[in-house]
Amino acid sequence: MFFQMMMKSIRRRKRELRYVSAVTFIAVLFLTSVSVFQNTMDQYVTVTNYENYGEWILSSVEDPGSQDVAFRNLEHPYFSKTGICRTGPGILDADGEDSNLSIGTLDEALTDIGNISMYEGRMPEKDNEIAMDLPSLAALGYSYEVGQTVTVTTVIYPDTETPEAAGDEPAGDAGEEETLTEAVSAGDAASEEASAEDVPAEDAEMQAERITKDFVLTGTIKSFASNWAHDERYPLPNCIVTEGALDAMGGADYTTYFYQLDRRYEDINAEAFAASFVDEKSACTYNSYVYRSRVWGSEEMFTAVKAVLLVITVLAVGYLLISYGAGRRKWYYQYRTVGAEKSQIRTMILLEGVYGVFPWALLAQIIPHPAAAGICLAVSKLRGLPFFYEFHAGEAFLQAGVIFGILLLTIVCMWLRSSDRVLVRNTQEVTEKQRKRLRRCGKGSPLKSFYKRQRKLYPLRQAVRTLFALSVCTVLIVTCNEIYSSVKRYQLVRDSSSDFSAAKRVDYSYEGLAYSNGEPVKSPEETTAADMYDGISAEGSAKLQSLIGISRLDMGIGDELHRLMWDGREDSEIVRDQNGPAGIGADELMEYFRFYENYEDAAEKLNFQAEGKAFDAEAFDRGEQIILTTGRYEIMWENGDILSGGERRFVRETGITEGQQLTIEGRESDGKISVTVGAVVEEPEEGSTELQDVFSYIPYGVIGSRALAERLAEADGRSGDLAANTVRVWLNSQASFEATEKSMAELFTDEGMDYYSSREDIVREWNNMINNLSIYGVFGCVILAVYLVLELNFNKSQSFSIRREYRLLRRMGLERRSFSRMTLVYKAKQAVWLLFAVPAAYGIMFAGSYYEALKEVEWSMSQGHMSSVWSTFLQEYTPEPGWMAAEYVLRDSYWGCTLAAVLLTAFILILGGRMMIRMLQKDEEEKQKRIKKHDGKSGRKLKLSA
Repeated sequence: MFFQMMMKSIRRRKRELRYVSAVTFIAVLFLTSVSVFQNTMDQYVTVTNYENYGEWILSSVEDPGSQDVAFRNLEHPYFSKTGICRTGPGILDADGEDSNLSIGTLDEALTDIGNISMYEGRMPEKDNEIAMDLPSLAALGYSYEVGQTVTVTTVIYPDTETPEAAGDEPAGDAGEEETLTEAVSAGDAASEEASAEDVPAEDAEMQAERITKDFVLTGTIKSFASNWAHDERYPLPNCIVTEGALDAMGGADYTTYFYQLDRRYEDINAEAFAASFVDEKSACTYNSYVYRSRVWGSEEMFTAVKAVLLVITVLAVGYLLISYGAGRRKWYYQYRTVGAEKSQIRTMILLEGVYGVFPWALLAQIIPHPAAAGICLAVSKLRGLPFFYEFHAGEAFLQAGVIFGILLLTIVCMWLRSSDRVLVRNTQEVTEKQRKRLRRCGKGSPLKSFYKRQRKLYPLRQAVRTLFALSVCTVLIVTCNEIYSSVKRYQLVRDSSSDFSAAKRVDYSYEGLAYSNGEPVKSPEETTAADMYDGISAEGSAKLQSLIGISRLDMGIGDELHRLMWDGREDSEIVRDQNGPAGIGADELMEYFRFYENYEDAAEKLNFQAEGKAFDAEAFDRGEQIILTTGRYEIMWENGDILSGGERRFVRETGITEGQQLTIEGRESDGKISVTVGAVVEEPEEGSTELQDVFSYIPYGVIGSRALAERLAEADGRSGDLAANTVRVWLNSQASFEATEKSMAELFTDEGMDYYSSREDIVREWNNMINNLSIYGVFGCVILAVYLVLELNFNKSQSFSIRREYRLLRRMGLERRSFSRMTLVYKAKQAVWLLFAVPAAYGIMFAGSYYEALKEVEWSMSQGHMSSVWSTFLQEYTPEPGWMAAEYVLRDSYWGCTLAAVLLTAFILILGGRMMIRMLQKDEEEKQKRIKKHDGKSGRKLKLSA
């Protein structure tokens, strides 16, 4: 009979239980959905990282020519496949200089493991075929056209010869006519290094072997050599050939083995697993680009956010059941007075909790998984990725255990609160004692008396709601700053790099410094310099402007074949250092002139404003004034001796001031003109990205107008010969590799201009930004929406509990407007607690950044150098992880995002209070209608009886 009565009671209260079930379902669905979303996006990031950085976890280098590097073939049951890359000698660029590029081979396993793909074409199959990435084609001065003949020259130094290279003459193509072997000098770099160390010239000279061979370009590779994580001492090859061709070009200097982790073991701690193989003696590299790149930045941050989400859900569900139990105590007491035992009351509490909460919580845990699997399947089909959904059973059971555990714990607490002493408090509407207390408190502030009583009556409920709001606000702050960081990183790359850049430079000979028998002497040097008369042709310029897919084109004139002269020049510390000891008089290039149409054009492109009383924009436009930038210059000499690295210092030119007259004269001509310094930019390295890109670390940078360039040309007797020698190109969505990039590469090659493409870097950062915006944007929107729903429901629940007090206050004469105002003020004061979410969020971000900095320092030490960053606080470079982490937090956070997150959370908090007021007023109106309706029926009955 009791059970039937209880079930009947549950059926009568379907509306209340439906509300409890709905809110529980939303809260648990929020946790499970966000958790599944995070895991899925984390797996998506991993899969995309596989595409960009290779599906391998460890690499190990075998270097037969080094006694310091110990090689061991890694073996473990968790490894599923091994790929091999053989790297040969370095190759020379189009000017015959070291290009920092190399030639090598890849086996099929590594091509598969590394997801190495082509823009077009195929991998080489014959010994006269080659596949190259775009940077290597640009360095060698070739276009991107597949099928062209490419001449590659490798250099083999005696001290880097391997046993293979020192052995018999290689077979195959070694005897072909296009292969040429000759002995040449090691180059300027080696001689300069020897001179700096005061080594005799004849001992510094090294004989190197050059091997030249023609290849047919069969394909263009998407760059992996510069993108993958690898030991900096052992770079990966940019040019891929067959084994026979590599042997003909000098053989392999070293071999790199790449080990793939079986996907069945992806859930292990990859970093701890890799650490067991890495030691100081081996050149073993952990693929941190794949396994350390996680949602929220690191595994620690990822785990911390999941823990915060779990806490938020626990608080929401716990608060809901506590509120529900508080509202039911009055009815439990009535059951107790009609004879129900304590055990029966507790059974009723248990069944109501189980019936109203557990099925919906279980359903909310199940639904997100098939939905996520379907979404992953669709994304995999659209992006051409492998199916990347994974069911994390351990995490699902952990969440279920915590959620159902907190539900049971809440029910147990409700049992403890179901004693007769507690239940009797809910028997009366309002006692006379309560009326007196309310009248007494009413003499003071109704806000303080009313809500102070609420806090004392329900301290646990108030604490849970405050913690809930703090937790949500903390996660929102971290989310908003992650979005800001992602956009900022892309914007930095976008602003600092054009899609394509090209420059025309000419050969230039000058007098440098060298040592001879321990004494500094003049030494003829060869370099390249910008010449304002040698640039892109009019035909090439017109063809470039006609290409489809270009959104912005910037063609400028730069020059290094003119110098600045002024009174007192010989007293300049920079000039004295350039001249060397005893005023030998070296003539190195220290000036760079950049000409713009006018001052407005220069200010817009360099993103700066000239400051100075002497500056006159009109005089600048006429070519009578210049703007001087004084970059940092490293002092090399002291008292006739060359300084070591630690003794060197940086200075800036201080002998040139605003309003000073200067003379510009040609290095290879007799032309001279006089100009005035209108303004001085003292630290171009600290200026805008554009200013840094053009004038960083140039002792004398000159910003001038086109009229100034024409004055110089007239003085040189070359009027009308000015030519743009710097080109920057930004592409739009209509650009394509085939129609735009290949055409530009071919055009710049024909014009004899060195070019560089940042397209791959920009596209990669764009994809990263879109991925992060999808992850953090969706996450932020979901948590805001769920918080809004839960907060509104919490206030709806609270409105039921304070309905009695509100009616009493209204009967005592409290106006609606006054109650609304005091409620909103109370909510605003509650929102002040959200300020504590700011240090909590920044603490989480600092912890993640500290972990990142610690790993960066450890990695740099393993590479033989120390990583450091500029500290805003210390005003110097520091390798300390703590200070590095502080800089990372400053770099990746923005107070505007933090303020927006706090204000959004506070707005929802106050909006919930406004909804509670509206519900109380609506309830009051409905009650007044019922009273009027009841009074009307009573009046009619009286009339009838009369």
